Amino acid sequence: MDKFSKVLGDGNAKITVGMDLSRKNYGEGFSVFVSVGVSCGQDKLTMKKAVRVCTEFLKDSAPGVKEVVQELYEKEFQQE
Repeated sequence: MDKFSKVLGDGNAKITVGMDLSRKNYGEGFSVFVSVGVSCGQDKLTMKKAVRVCTEFLKDSAPGVKEVVQELYEKEFQQE
């Protein structure tokens, strides 16, 4: 088994983790749902690791995504 196969396993499990990045105040604001998916081996340990990696990626990315969407929202909807 080469190193690549050892990490990926059989690649038959598909893991998707999503996160709601809404920013609303009494119904006004925006809602963005972001997800990340990976393929990995089907063993329990590998799938747990995949969920943890996807979750951490989303947590690390969330502030930047919210900032970009907030800027776009303000540009398009807060002009009056």
